[in-house]
Amino acid sequence: MDIITIVLVIATCTILGLGVAVVLNSKEKLNQLYFLNIMTILGWAVTMMYYRLASEESIVLWARLLYVAASLVASNFLYFTYVFPKYREVSLKTKIFILAPNLVLIGLCLVGNTIITGAEVNPVGENIINWGILYPVYVIYILIYFNLAFYRLIRKRAASVDVMEKMQLTFVLLGYMSSGFISFTTNLILPSFGIFILNWVGQVSTVLMAISATYAIIRHRLFNAQVIATELLTFLIWVIILVRLLVSESSTDLFVNGVTFLLVFVVGILLIRSVVKEISQRERIELLAADLQAANDNQVNLIHVMNHQIKGKLGDARAAFAELLTDDYGTVPEEAKVIIRQGLEQTVMGVDYVQGILKGMSASNGSLPYDMKDVDLKALVKKVTDKLAPKAAEKKLAFEVNLAEGDFAMTGDTVQLSEAVSNMISNSISYTPSGSIHVWLTKKGNKALLAIQDTGIGISAADKTKLFKSGGRGKDSIKVNVNSTGYGLSFVKGVVEAHHGRVWAESDGQGKGASFYVELGVKG
Repeated sequence: MDIITIVLVIATCTILGLGVAVVLNSKEKLNQLYFLNIMTILGWAVTMMYYRLASEESIVLWARLLYVAASLVASNFLYFTYVFPKYREVSLKTKIFILAPNLVLIGLCLVGNTIITGAEVNPVGENIINWGILYPVYVIYILIYFNLAFYRLIRKRAASVDVMEKMQLTFVLLGYMSSGFISFTTNLILPSFGIFILNWVGQVSTVLMAISATYAIIRHRLFNAQVIATELLTFLIWVIILVRLLVSESSTDLFVNGVTFLLVFVVGILLIRSVVKEISQRERIELLAADLQAANDNQVNLIHVMNHQIKGKLGDARAAFAELLTDDYGTVPEEAKVIIRQGLEQTVMGVDYVQGILKGMSASNGSLPYDMKDVDLKALVKKVTDKLAPKAAEKKLAFEVNLAEGDFAMTGDTVQLSEAVSNMISNSISYTPSGSIHVWLTKKGNKALLAIQDTGIGISAADKTKLFKSGGRGKDSIKVNVNSTGYGLSFVKGVVEAHHGRVWAESDGQGKGASFYVELGVKG
């Protein structure tokens, strides 16, 4: 094996390793399409190796396959520019525009003598290819496809406002332009004048394409010292064993080296994958830990301010208003009492508002205390619905309650469960301008299901995703309920989950009402 073939083997292993690294990094569609692009480059390099080692009987076939592979590199690169750096589906019209000329060219390369008329093995130098009348058309095809791809990438880079995206496009442009210029000169232009001495250089230069695109695809993530060391060591071992395989002097050596290469190749892929996975998980954990710490710090500060400042001041104001209504400070005119009562009422609402947020936060983060005892869920729901019936009547809403027969005994916190059920029903009443509220309590086996169905404003798909999260108010909820805190349903979720149950909501969309469900375990 000569030095040029060894260089091609090293380039081939490098390209393959980079392609594998991208696929192992992510199973996203973009990465898979990039791997296909890498495989066409790899195919071009492999066909060059076999073309250089071909016999008189197979030289023509490998020459034709060599130029078929080159055309696939061009068409795949152009297709890749439609999905890079942000993946999007490519229309059928575009696919036909890219692939149809390529299929015609492949047919002309493989059949007939219009592009390649023959090839000869040169024992003292590089092999020789004889060109047909349409070879200039082939050269123009490659030139057009590559330049159209470069044009698309340049336009994308100019239009992008994202720094990372610009950097990705820059890397791909630099890598493909450098390799494209080299390959076009050494593998297309010079051979057209009968100069074949450098027709292997283009395949080696495609390593630049693979490195630049790989770096852009993975967005610097894998260029961690640990990953680089692992990949370089793995690639080096692959190259050494592959070279040994290609220079095997006996069938026994060929078999042993072949099996060894396959085993080392598989182990190398698994090793790279494990290192990549470990680093990705570590990065993800570090980011999550930082975000969680920041969120916890902000929440602690907010709870501290609300608990010790806002709640305290509202409590003082409530006490002051209440004192003024006692006549302990003299007779207060009736006209003034009206204003004082309004002030007391608003202050009480303010305290309840703050208390609701604090309890919602506590329930969400698991710090809400519970006093678990025997509870009759049916009696609890009846007590809550009896209390809220007048509120529904004030809005002239039909309020229907159906409690199934049977034993609904369970273990729970009566106070927190009552407030959770109250929050859900109050929520439906608040967001139902007209129509009805229907409450069911049923049981199946050891599971109790509480359902609240309303004919209210409904829930949009976007609002449904944040419904049970802290601060998760719907986009237009404040227009309907000015007292909404966004923490009522997060409190419900926290309480229900603390009782090992689950809560969810269903709605056909805005203006179509909503149904809320709570499932809890019961003893009977």
